[in-house]
Amino acid sequence: MTRQVFFLFLILVAIPVTCAMRVPQHKNAPKVVARSVDTICYTEEYFVLASNPKIKHGKYALIHKENPIEEGQYTFGKRTGLWQFYTAENELELEYDYDNNKPVKMLPHIGHKYSEDTYPPIFLGSPLHIRHYICTHTTYPLHERGEFKNCQVDVAMHINSEGRFTGYHIQRFSKPDFNQSVMNAMRKIPKNWRWVPAKLNGKCIDSEYVVSIVFEYVQ
Repeated sequence: MTRQVFFLFLILVAIPVTCAMRVPQHKNAPKVVARSVDTICYTEEYFVLASNPKIKHGKYALIHKENPIEEGQYTFGKRTGLWQFYTAENELELEYDYDNNKPVKMLPHIGHKYSEDTYPPIFLGSPLHIRHYICTHTTYPLHERGEFKNCQVDVAMHINSEGRFTGYHIQRFSKPDFNQSVMNAMRKIPKNWRWVPAKLNGKCIDSEYVVSIVFEYVQ
């Protein structure tokens, strides 16, 4: 079981700004164009085919507060080779081999030891994606402001043996309105999020990815 703890302080709104530039081309290599997309949360830096700007091809980086949180390579629109995913503290959370579809390095959570044959469910991306999703889809109940500080709701996300999100349940309850706020967010989880199923002694198993949401009222 994997556990992530997030604190809910604010609501983030993404406003994309895109710019592009041509880069020098190697002989016989497909022509590409560099792209940079800025939002309040992130900056994306990547390359696309000059012949089809919808297809990424080349190095990719997702940057948060000047630090990369995702780095890797696209080949004709598909992730290839080794990708690195980092935490908000710039720690390597995961290195994943897309050519062989397996994790190479993982940041062990407290009290857990991982091996090639035994590890928890893995979110294929920086954990910041989950944090920002929670911030933008979970709200502090208006009529509870200042009355219940540091309320915590733990939600267990069900990841099956095929790496699919199949549902969730509240593992640790709080006040009803806080519980409902979390459940409203969980119903809208992005369908394009990718997961690696947990393994136990080399066998893929159904598992849970636990997210703790701490509601803090800041005046």
